[in-house]
Amino acid sequence: MAAAVAPRVEPRTTVGGSHLKITINTSQTPDKSLCAVQEIPGKGLGLVARQAIAAGTIILKESPLITTASITSLSPTRTEFELSAALAALPPEKREAYHSLHNNHAETDPAHPLAGIVRSNLYPLGVNASIGGIFQTISRINHSCRPNAVQYWNTIHSCETIYCVSPIQVGQEITVSYHFGGPSTTRQRVLQENFGFQCRCELCLLPAPQLAISDKRLQRAQELDYLIGDPERCTNEPSIVMAACAELFEIFELEQIRDGRLSRLFYDAFQLCNMHGDLARAKTFAEYFCEAKTIAEGPDSTSVIEMSAVSQNPQSHLSFGVSVKWRSRLTDQPKGLSQHEFQRWLWTRHLHL
Repeated sequence: MAAAVAPRVEPRTTVGGSHLKITINTSQTPDKSLCAVQEIPGKGLGLVARQAIAAGTIILKESPLITTASITSLSPTRTEFELSAALAALPPEKREAYHSLHNNHAETDPAHPLAGIVRSNLYPLGVNASIGGIFQTISRINHSCRPNAVQYWNTIHSCETIYCVSPIQVGQEITVSYHFGGPSTTRQRVLQENFGFQCRCELCLLPAPQLAISDKRLQRAQELDYLIGDPERCTNEPSIVMAACAELFEIFELEQIRDGRLSRLFYDAFQLCNMHGDLARAKTFAEYFCEAKTIAEGPDSTSVIEMSAVSQNPQSHLSFGVSVKWRSRLTDQPKGLSQHEFQRWLWTRHLHL
């Protein structure tokens, strides 16, 4: 029987035994004094914190200068013309802001500077969106393979947001990730091919022995993610998949991963438990997912809104009911455990058969 698995989704408060040990700022209005654009040694312009920023804080909320909705042709010459027309409709200060953005392709494609800026600074307007946007400030944010912030297109307000996912100190650069990880050789190749630079972030500049350890973990993380995403194994070998979820969570803790990979893991673990009737753990993982998404996307994230309802009634989710192998009730969540004991109960489901 094929597993009824919903599409996987891209990758803190202390409640209900949660491992998420940091207090979040739930304000949805960015404080303009939080950050400033300034020169970053070796990177050009970037965004730097002017005060300490707590995880869950919204740093920026911005509408695009232009979007790629105006581009109708794959021809570079036609694209350049269409971008020029779109820019002509903007106020002078907005046009100037666009032209001031970095062009990674200025040397390789000098004939199409406007398109080069798009290719260098585009953010998709939503998950799997075919349309992207260029932003005056958000497009200044540089990459890190260990980011302290994430970008999210808020469909309710039609704006791009930047949320802090790891505490940021005064003077520290605010960074997002341009890709979803892997070992350093893979990261460097992807960044060079797609963005034209060699990454020199905190993670990539680790001493060789430490970088080798990190690479081994991140390679293993990719293998585990592939296993967890296999619907046949989720259906027929759930204990193996649950063990993989637990191992992947440990890697994320060691590698300080707080971006969409973490929430996706919680979503996968939720589906796995829900498929096999373990409502107590399914509820917990749904709550963890909502907590992680609230930090990264805010409480009005569509993912948070939808999964908050599911956490109260896991049976309503399409993943429910493949088997009753792990049957439990919502009320079977243990009470009075220490955080360590609760985590052991949660992640070692495969040992309690």
